[in-house]
Amino acid sequence: MSVMNALDFNNEVFRGFITWGGLLLIKMLLMSLLTGVQRFRKGAYANPEDIGVRPNSEVKQDEDVERVRRAHLNDLENIPAFLIAGLFFVCSEPNVDLALWLFRIAVLVRIVHTIAVANPEDCALSKNFEVKTHEDVERCRRAHLNDLENVIPFLIIGLFFIFTEPHKTVASWLVRIIGVTRILHSIFYAVYPVRQPTRAILHYISYIINLYMCLSVVVYFFKI
Repeated sequence: MSVMNALDFNNEVFRGFITWGGLLLIKMLLMSLLTGVQRFRKGAYANPEDIGVRPNSEVKQDEDVERVRRAHLNDLENIPAFLIAGLFFVCSEPNVDLALWLFRIAVLVRIVHTIAVANPEDCALSKNFEVKTHEDVERCRRAHLNDLENVIPFLIIGLFFIFTEPHKTVASWLVRIIGVTRILHSIFYAVYPVRQPTRAILHYISYIINLYMCLSVVVYFFKI
C-alpha cells in the first residue's frame, strides 16, 4: 500500500486515526477552556492586565488552576507525539483491529490520566516523596520542552519539504544531521551537562536546517 493509499478515507485505519485523534484534539482544546474557567472562578490571573474581570481578582498562583495547567501541559507533551507517531503508524499498513484498539486505548488512557492527573497524591507512593521542585528534574523538563519546541516543527516542516521534490542525498543528510544534533543536544542538556556553546551550536545547526527547509517549501509553493 502506498502512502497516498494509506492516507485515504477508504482506509479504515486512517478513518479511525482521524476519529480518535480528533477526539484527543477536542480534549486538549477543552483543557485550555477549563484553565480559563478556573482562573475566573478562583480570581487567579497570570497577567496584571487581566485583573478587574471579576471582583477580588489578583495576580497569583492557585493550586486548582495550576493543576489544570499541568494537565494541559501534559497533553501538549504527549498528544502531538501520538498524532505524529499515529500518522506514521497508519502508513505502515497495520492490522485494522489492532490499530483501532491501540487508538482507542491511547485516547481513553489520556482522558483517564487527565481526570486522575498526578500531583500531591503522588506522595502516597512513598513516605519519602514530597511536592517540590528539583534541579535535576527541572533540567530534564527543560530538555523535554526544548524537544517539543524543535522536534515537532521539524516533523511538520520535513513533511512539507518532501513534497518539494528535494535532492534525495541532500534531504537524507539534512534529516540525519538534525536527528544527530537533537539527540546530542538532549544528552548534553539532561544527561551529561556541558558548558556552552556546545548546546547552542547543536541547536543552531538544526535551527538553520529547519529554516532552510521552511524557506524551500515557501519558495516551491509560492503563490499570492
